[in-house]
Amino acid sequence: MRRARAAQHRAARAITRHGLAHPLARTLLAAAALAAAAAWEAGHHVRDIHSPALHQGQQHHGTES
Repeated sequence: MRRARAAQHRAARAITRHGLAHPLARTLLAAAALAAAAAWEAGHHVRDIHSPALHQGQQHHGTES
């Protein structure tokens, strides 16, 4: 679970810094997808990866366009 969350954060930071088309961002996004799939297979739910604030209707500041 920690790996999936960390991979998601690394990908988000790379996308914010370099844009979605950058090779590093795309690689980290693919790694995050694989980590999330592994967490799902291990029995975790999507809500386990994302912070509760996102599920209560609050927006995460700093990543919106």
